[in-house]
Amino acid sequence: MKNKQALFFLFSANSVSGMAQGISMIAIPWYFSNQLEKPALFGKIYLIIAFLSLFWGLYSGTLIDRFNRKNIMQVYTLVGTVFLSAVAVVGMLNGYVPALLVAMVFGFTFLIYNIHYPNLYAFLQEITEPKNYSRITSYIEIQGQTTTAFAGALAAILLAGTKDGTLNLLGFAIPVGFEIQPWSLQKVFMLNASTYLIAFFLVSQIRFVPFSTRVKEIQTVYERVRTGLIFLRKNPLLFLFGNATFGVFLGVLISNFYLKPIYIKQHLLQAADVYAAYEMYFAFGSVLAGLAITRIFYGFTMVKAVIILSVCGGAIFVFNSFNTNLFWFYAVTFLLGLCNAGIRIMRVTYFFKNIPNQLIGRSSSVFMTMNVLFRIVIVALISNAFFTTEGRVVWVYFVFGIVVILAALSLIPFYKKLVNLKPELPDALQDLLEKDLKQ
Repeated sequence: MKNKQALFFLFSANSVSGMAQGISMIAIPWYFSNQLEKPALFGKIYLIIAFLSLFWGLYSGTLIDRFNRKNIMQVYTLVGTVFLSAVAVVGMLNGYVPALLVAMVFGFTFLIYNIHYPNLYAFLQEITEPKNYSRITSYIEIQGQTTTAFAGALAAILLAGTKDGTLNLLGFAIPVGFEIQPWSLQKVFMLNASTYLIAFFLVSQIRFVPFSTRVKEIQTVYERVRTGLIFLRKNPLLFLFGNATFGVFLGVLISNFYLKPIYIKQHLLQAADVYAAYEMYFAFGSVLAGLAITRIFYGFTMVKAVIILSVCGGAIFVFNSFNTNLFWFYAVTFLLGLCNAGIRIMRVTYFFKNIPNQLIGRSSSVFMTMNVLFRIVIVALISNAFFTTEGRVVWVYFVFGIVVILAALSLIPFYKKLVNLKPELPDALQDLLEKDLKQ
């Protein structure tokens, strides 16, 4: 495999920054839901940030396809270092982080996600040989979810601390013989800032030879966005596949950032350590998907594997609406992690094979924007206090599980066409590429 050193630095940067990012994104929802006891407020904050990300998502896709992806990563890791450091310093001077700044950190990280992952996948496609697409998407999933597992473990320690010298980890009481005090948000944010800085320096070491040809598009932002939309309009089955297979990921995002703290507290009657353990079991399932999903579905097409995993994921959401047993909660969380990561591996590999690198950023950002739009609608409906009190959050899980299953099944009538898809390029881009080849 070529560009091994570049991939090493890219994976390392993603791991380092993802670790502290994960802790922050566990700590913030828990802070609003269980320390301030204002889950509805967090729902409104989530809604506002998601709305802003609609516009940012489309714009970020044009940046990813227009500029050097390495430079893009350096910019947002450096900005993250400065911003998180400033918030942490304010918290240390005041003795606490004001709720408004906590919300701003959540919003900043949320918007970083909107450019980080499309940029990461576009960069990976650019520096990876086509024959290694499946392998590299599995590697990035293993790396990312291993990082998430460690983030969950650290979150359990840093957010909950110990009780009488006992640490609750993965649902087990582990005697450690000493006391660990819970960390304040300002310390968590300073840790996050320092890892952004480390990631910046790791990315600066990347040297690579591109395997995908890109030509410079000098059109306006509007025209570049339009080119990406025309590509998906000319390939409606690709657009359908991209959105119908986002269901499990959509449910996981809404659950992790908004519903899960409420579900754990009101339905399972548990505390922060269970929330952190949930993240870890989910990550372990995801790591298994990275290691074995291609073997599990050996002989299956990517489209068929995605449909099966999506139906399974939807069934887990339905199951969680009834289950109150902690053992089974952890068991299906592990399985949900496997389904979600397996879908992403197959889905990203399918996109790598069917979307040119010239358009991968814009196409990914359109799918991300559609995902955010769905999130806005769903969170707007469920942020009402009716769904966040007296355990009624389980109704959301039941309905959403049914919707995910139906979305996956909607792909079956188009199965053969999806397997044999041959995407068409927009005329303007086709002419530009042909002109570049002649030169």
